[in-house]
Formats: sequence, structure tokens, C-alpha cells
Amino acid sequence: MEDGYANRQAGEGIAALIERLMGVNKDTLNKKDLENLEKHMKKIDDFSLGELLRVGHEDCPICLEKYKVDEIVLVLPTCGHVSHKECIVPWFKKDARCSNCRANIKSQLKSQP
Repeated sequence: MEDGYANRQAGEGIAALIERLMGVNKDTLNKKDLENLEKHMKKIDDFSLGELLRVGHEDCPICLEKYKVDEIVLVLPTCGHVSHKECIVPWFKKDARCSNCRANIKSQLKSQP
């Protein structure tokens, strides 16, 4: 039995090391942070869809679906990356970093007036 316990302990140590090396972030956005992001939500119209396509943001980086007119997206305040609202909100409940560039969104929210 001691060998199983030791293996489990070693496995947990390896998992923690992998997370640290990969930059896995334990910081998440709380309800207030998510509410603050609401002002960055935009409904896509024909013009904004054309703008997204022009700058190369044609698919959501989380679900990989193409953006469509009338969808709600979040344009992140500092880095400017875009994601579907229904994709990015669950993401931020697990990780407070941009799904594209890994910028810390919590610090971006704190730096805004």
C-alpha cells in the first residue's frame, strides 16, 4: 500500500510541475469582474462582422466557430481579442487570462477607471 501512496504523491507533484511550467493560472474572474466585462460585450452587425474579418478575427478562439451577425461577443479591453460571450464567460470562471495571448484580464479590469 505504501507504494501506491508514494506513486500518487509523485503523480500529484508531477501534475503541479506541469501546471507551473505550462503557466496554468489558478486565478479566475469573480461575479463582479464578469459584470465589469459586460460593457465590453458587443452585438455583431454587418459592419462589425466586416471589421472582425478585416483584422483577421473571423473565428472564436475557444469554439473555433465563425462569427455571425447578431451574436454577442466580448472585445477584451486592453489586448482587443474577441470571443463569443457564451464561450469566454465559462473560460474566465476557470482562468483569468485571455484565451489568445494569456494577458491577465483581472489586472486589465483593475487598471480601468
